[in-house]
Amino acid sequence: MSGQKEIAKTLGITQATVSMALRGHRRISPETRRQVCDAAERMGYHLNEHVTVLMSNMRTGKKLTHKGTIGLLVDFASQEEWLRGGNFRSFHRGVLQRAAELGLRIETFFLKEPHMGAARLDQILYNRGIKGIILAPPGHGEHLPDLHRERYTIVGAHSFWEGESLNRVGSDQFQNYLIAARELTQLGYQRIGTALNKKFVEGSRMGTKWYTGYLEHQNSIAPENRIPVFAHEEPLPDEKISTKAGRILCAAFKDWFIKWKPDVILALNGNEKSWRDSMKLKIPDDVGVADLARSATSSYAGIDEKNEVLGSTALDLVCAQISRNEFGRPVHSTTTTIKGCWVNGNTLKTPGQPRTKLRIKSASF
Repeated sequence: MSGQKEIAKTLGITQATVSMALRGHRRISPETRRQVCDAAERMGYHLNEHVTVLMSNMRTGKKLTHKGTIGLLVDFASQEEWLRGGNFRSFHRGVLQRAAELGLRIETFFLKEPHMGAARLDQILYNRGIKGIILAPPGHGEHLPDLHRERYTIVGAHSFWEGESLNRVGSDQFQNYLIAARELTQLGYQRIGTALNKKFVEGSRMGTKWYTGYLEHQNSIAPENRIPVFAHEEPLPDEKISTKAGRILCAAFKDWFIKWKPDVILALNGNEKSWRDSMKLKIPDDVGVADLARSATSSYAGIDEKNEVLGSTALDLVCAQISRNEFGRPVHSTTTTIKGCWVNGNTLKTPGQPRTKLRIKSASF
């Protein structure tokens, strides 16, 4: 099915002109409106009346008086399991708040729920007339379930499902790292250590950009203050730290810490806490800590990724694509990035406070 871009290209006019002509905007001449409507009919373009009203209300700030439904696909077995992550709660809240403003209903589907196979999910979405889908973070797989993609317009949140051609909205992780490094430098920290899961450092890095932000920062500082990333395995729950795998991970962190002597650590979601505890490091006296993706309820200093904004933007993008009749895989996928902001916390010292000189023996396996 052709979209507004194809109509515009055929007629040699802009997509904005096509959009206004199809809505009968008075700025467009009757002759141009006729040409656009004729071309749309020839090319099989059918305007979605519900979304036309929806987008008009988005522009004017009016509330929608009749409702439609957008599907939210979550790669967990239940809402309770998914929303354990504070950032996911914020994302979910952003989607719901924007849906309420637009008069839309959000229906959530859990991909790992028992008996929720691809065929059943596809049939449910089709039977309920759901054409717009948001892929909630995180997506654990490389590829989506085998849906009839031509039926849907899909927006992915963050960089997950990296094997799929999708329009996405995500955090500007490259800039977020640089924001954090700048703030730490202004607080007097000179040796910034970075701890990231190996999957965010190696290979495709799952589409994440923290590591490229780290590399950019390394190129801007004095060589003596450059510290290699501590690229670690998947963090273990606290109760498993006493296992062999846990002891190896703690020992590896200890060796890295002693060798490179960071005065602050940039990490994700407090993953380094058990390793610090194993060394009996006091925060922020012995070392400062900041989070590259802090949750709203965290006491850590670090980056607020503005997950509520990410959620609301994902919904706006889905609605915009439906209004343009853009279904199936995008010809040219795009990513909309949201820059985060720095939030102070109690895990950093204020400028001028002295730092402890540690005396720690090297770790052994």
